Amino acid sequence: MAPETAAGSGGQAPRGGIIPRATRPEFVVLAALTAAFAAMLTLWAFLTPIYGAPDEHAHLNSAIRLTQGLTWPAPGDARLSEAVVAARDEAALTGRDRSTFSELTADHPGDGGVDQMTQHPPLYYLLAAGTLQAVGYEQLRADVALLSLRLGGVLLTLPLPLLLWDAARRMTGSSKAGVLAAASIFLVPQLGQIAGAVSNDGLTILLCSIVGWLCVRMMTGDDRRRTVVAVGISLGVALLAKGTSLPFIPFVAAVLMVWPREVRISTRMIRSVAALAIAFALGGWWWLRNLLIYGDLQPSGLAGIRQTVPWEPGTGPDLVSYLDVMWIRVTTSFWGDFGLLDYALPDFLTDLLSIVSLAMIVVYFLVRDRDKLRMAVLMSLPTLLVLMLIVNTWRHYVRTQLFAGMQGRYLFVAILILVVMSAVAWRRLIPAAHRRHVGTGLLIAFVLVAAVGLFRAYAGAYEADFYRLTRDGLSQWALLSPGGIPGVVISSLLMAVLTVGAVIVTLRFIRSDAAVDSQRESGPR
Repeated sequence: MAPETAAGSGGQAPRGGIIPRATRPEFVVLAALTAAFAAMLTLWAFLTPIYGAPDEHAHLNSAIRLTQGLTWPAPGDARLSEAVVAARDEAALTGRDRSTFSELTADHPGDGGVDQMTQHPPLYYLLAAGTLQAVGYEQLRADVALLSLRLGGVLLTLPLPLLLWDAARRMTGSSKAGVLAAASIFLVPQLGQIAGAVSNDGLTILLCSIVGWLCVRMMTGDDRRRTVVAVGISLGVALLAKGTSLPFIPFVAAVLMVWPREVRISTRMIRSVAALAIAFALGGWWWLRNLLIYGDLQPSGLAGIRQTVPWEPGTGPDLVSYLDVMWIRVTTSFWGDFGLLDYALPDFLTDLLSIVSLAMIVVYFLVRDRDKLRMAVLMSLPTLLVLMLIVNTWRHYVRTQLFAGMQGRYLFVAILILVVMSAVAWRRLIPAAHRRHVGTGLLIAFVLVAAVGLFRAYAGAYEADFYRLTRDGLSQWALLSPGGIPGVVISSLLMAVLTVGAVIVTLRFIRSDAAVDSQRESGPR
């Protein structure tokens, strides 16, 4: 799809297949950005200590359970295999001293603590179980088996730059804004760690990003029935991945009820109902089942461990303290709180990224713009996610007096929508004469933040939390990494070389041919 024919703000979407097409220059840039993104995620997979990402051992445990039979216990009833617990305990050993899963199973039979992951639908764990069986995990060292799932997770999120590019290009009418949107994926180092770890988040992020991308297509004039069907299918599959996909139900309903504007309201209503019916048939039934069986959309797998703690007479929940902790934890763990939420990006950087991102959206809504309806509907999705997070964490706080579950990574399912909103705001608020310079600055900022995130995670894991690069720290990394010295060296070099290449070709693209974007932005609305 040539950039001159792409939909401008409010313009008609081009006809053709659902798969987006790029011009040759765009294709080169997107290929370079995707390769660099893949290298970054691979480096995260080798950098993060074994079982050093949130709940990795439990995710692995549930996948292994499914290799032994298609059973999915009720939330709170699943147990951690003693073999998996022993594998986690071996994380402090060097790679060559770690055991295979068959050895761990023989030496540590039986089950132990609670595996809370059966509070989620089983789709990710079925895929992970298939991967484990394909690589013959029982005969592999346990850390190598875990690495195979990490690298599988990397593959799941590789389409993100392409989806971000096409969605932002459609909403802004600018191929350069689309390319910068694709590059902005580097700005969130926490996403890199999560995508390069064993987690059901990666699959959920991909599926929800596809739903968001298809909704953007509908909002920019794609009125084809197959797109409606694709929305229903992708939403239904996402609902089988994780509960963070639930806010997409009202979001999809709203989008299909309003767009495409050229279609009659009765037709839009029918399409909305049809898409939601498809989604319910594929994955929505899981949540109705939860309501019928457990009386809760997502019963907690740890409810039996985190007991109710009554408040002392004259005391009660402190809303101010709750909101303060919520802001700090969510913003920190959105941008970068690495390991087991042990070492975060510097506070000033987290605050700066949060404030600038929010300020651009707020300022956009204060200026006159004909695109505010679309932006308002887009804003409804992260708003619903935040409200869901508040309801769940406040309820838990009131019951247990604990601040738990306040994790910014739960917002990653809306990463495409957040990036598209930012692209529209920056495009609208930055004067045309300054866009090349601002675009250059943003691209450099994206890469610098990615590098700071990687270095922060390295320092926290291998340099006793000091910002330094020493021979002892590098040796520790190589000894503890499942890839050993070859994995550390190759993944680091690939990241460096491919990122430099991506920056060069992206800079050339956004700093050239300025007239094209100006013409497209003044095109049909």
